Amino acid sequence: MSIEIVRLAPNEIGAQSKALADIYRAVFTIPPYRETENNALMFPARVARHSSKPGFQCLIARDTASEKIIGMAYGYAGHSDDWWFVQIARVLASPNDLRWLDDCFHLAELAVVPEWQGQGIGGTLHDALLREVTQCRALLSTAQSEGRAMQLYRARGWGVLCENFTFPGTAVEYVVMVCELKNLKLTRRSV
Repeated sequence: MSIEIVRLAPNEIGAQSKALADIYRAVFTIPPYRETENNALMFPARVARHSSKPGFQCLIARDTASEKIIGMAYGYAGHSDDWWFVQIARVLASPNDLRWLDDCFHLAELAVVPEWQGQGIGGTLHDALLREVTQCRALLSTAQSEGRAMQLYRARGWGVLCENFTFPGTAVEYVVMVCELKNLKLTRRSV
């Protein structure tokens, strides 16, 4: 197995639309997420929209033997006006909790197709993406019942900011996690 991690520039997102939609479909239309086919089809447009945000980064993992894209991660510098941050801010318990939203990077998506999971690819994408971040901290949300993802994040120093969180229009319970990037435990592991 030989995997290469490739950084995509914002103008390269369109050329990878089908691959990004395929990854999203493979990972997020099954439990615990149960996203719709329409969400998978709209995902590349969401990434393209986010690509104009400050600090945007997008990585893909490609199997060098087949040239198939098997994973991706992307995020951007957080801003208090962003939809995701507005949703998180509305449930934080105290003004002290709101400080986590300052100077942060939003790890928007990290996904590896199921047949390639458990081989360190998600961790490699995570580490490569966050290694270049200039913000003080990072935030993400993941399905509360997602075992592998939670294990990956906890092992790298992420902590829970809030639990039992639901985004409007979904019944899936999420956990919002935060990490001070100076404390992030990045590995040098390669795949």
